[in-house]
Amino acid sequence: MNTIENLEEGRSYDVVVVGGGPVGMGLAIELGQRGVVTLVVERHIEPQMVPKGQNLTTRTMEHFNRWGIEANIRERRPLSKRYTNGFTLYGSLFSEYRYQLQARDLVREYYYAGADRLPQYETEYALRSRVSDLENVTVVFGTEAVDVSQAKSGATVTLRQYRGTTTRTVSCKYVVGCDGSRSVVRECGGIAETTSEKRNDHMALIVFRSEALDERLNAEHPSGYFFNIMRPELSGYWSSIGRVSNNHDFFFHAPIAEDIEPGSMDFQKFVRDVLGEDFDMEVTYGGLWQLRVSVAKTFRNDRIFIAGDAAHSHPPYGGFGINIGFEDARNLGWKLAARVNGWGGEQLLDSYSVERRATFVSTSDTFIAGPIAFDAQFLATYSPSKDEAAFKQAWGNRADHAKEAVYKFACEYVGSPVIAGPTQILIGEKQFSEPSAIGGHSFVAKPGFHMAPATLSSGQNFYDVRGDGFTLLALDADDESIAKVRRAAEKHQVPLTVIRDKAEGQLRRYEARLVLVRPDDYVAWVAHDGSETAMPNIVEKACGLELE
Repeated sequence: MNTIENLEEGRSYDVVVVGGGPVGMGLAIELGQRGVVTLVVERHIEPQMVPKGQNLTTRTMEHFNRWGIEANIRERRPLSKRYTNGFTLYGSLFSEYRYQLQARDLVREYYYAGADRLPQYETEYALRSRVSDLENVTVVFGTEAVDVSQAKSGATVTLRQYRGTTTRTVSCKYVVGCDGSRSVVRECGGIAETTSEKRNDHMALIVFRSEALDERLNAEHPSGYFFNIMRPELSGYWSSIGRVSNNHDFFFHAPIAEDIEPGSMDFQKFVRDVLGEDFDMEVTYGGLWQLRVSVAKTFRNDRIFIAGDAAHSHPPYGGFGINIGFEDARNLGWKLAARVNGWGGEQLLDSYSVERRATFVSTSDTFIAGPIAFDAQFLATYSPSKDEAAFKQAWGNRADHAKEAVYKFACEYVGSPVIAGPTQILIGEKQFSEPSAIGGHSFVAKPGFHMAPATLSSGQNFYDVRGDGFTLLALDADDESIAKVRRAAEKHQVPLTVIRDKAEGQLRRYEARLVLVRPDDYVAWVAHDGSETAMPNIVEKACGLELE
């Protein structure tokens, strides 16, 4: 294991990643697989054994497939596959008013990999294992950054042994802060953030073991692994409980009342009171999060970038945090690699903040703050004690609303400076003109949207044969149309894989003749007939290069 004592003073790297949690390690893999010489510094020698960040989406599992860790991740799942369902309940854990949550695998057919669930520390072990295989990535544990500065020629990072005195200084072309919501990199980079008003409210996260609860849940909810409980006094915020493993382990989180002193909390009593049940339990962890949403005003200041919680943070609510962070890593990683390797421009680096900041704000507004307000209104309007018939009818409609949210949640980058397509796209009655998290799901290839999988005539999936760089899917396309794109890529040394096939079978769903797909599996450009290849500078725009 590398420590700061093993680190050469003054050594230079392409990229220094500060923070080796899940986002930092994911970014290191993305960079390392693309040949970027990378240093990762991480404070903790071992992952923190707190079961957060468990809900891994289909899109996140696509990242893991690309990073070569999907099989390892699935093997590490500590919970039996008999537990497949989540539930929303009214009032208490064993309420008669309940409906099944809509799993994110509802949209499985639009992605190359299915969703999964496991604690963040298991995910981190898989990420760390993969990083250790990459010769051009160095990880130094037990180390933190204490200062970051930059100049026209590069950046300098001062490191210090965590809870020690040994220091080292290293230089790099770029530095990325993946060092959490209290980011040193963000502060040193002079990047301001905006924060929601509720700075003093807290959310409790409690981990406990209970055989009694395990037995009762197995009897009444034999397939249930996750339960959201709506209580009128919580004003739209959920209290949630879920299984961690097959060994009677559970996690629980809920907002705490304003008059409760966090330092004097009785965690056992708090869990029992909120769940409305009395049962034997052993608390193994109790912690508090500020109940607030923060987002940096930009994710880039010249050579300094931020990602994950350093760029945006929210309470443990909805299972979005870790998945958004991995998307940051995938988006930023290939762009930094393109710049380091000489085929990406400054506008490509700028596009990271344009694309990712807007999608977080959209996620926060639509899928976090929006549902909290929706639930608060529901609880203020309906109650089985006031009008049971009206409550049951409204309660029954909620499941459809949850299903709609699952289909709606997907990032899109229409209007990004590196999307070579129209700046506005009309889909149904919805017009897209800027990046957001409400792109929905479709098999049709559209600029700025995620590329859905499809089976080629060879029997392989598009995702099986796409390249590490850009990929041009050519369906019944003429030689000259393909050659135009290929010549532009060769001119700028942009890695390009060309896949030729016929517009038959599942490939017809793309409704396109030519589709240029980015390294992060988003569509950069689409042509429906040969004449559209006359559009100049397709490759240059997708790579953020200066237009000639």
